[in-house]
Amino acid sequence: MRAGGVHSQIPKQQKRKKALHDEVARRKRRGSGQLYH
Repeated sequence: MRAGGVHSQIPKQQKRKKALHDEVARRKRRGSGQLYH
C-alpha cells in the first residue's frame, strides 16, 4: 500500500513540472512574455 502511495505521488510532480514547462514555452512563443510583463 505504501509503495502504491509513493507511486501515485510521482505522476503528480511530473504533471506539475510539465505544466510549468508548458507555461514557460507558451510565454516564449508569444514574444518573450511581453504580454505577461
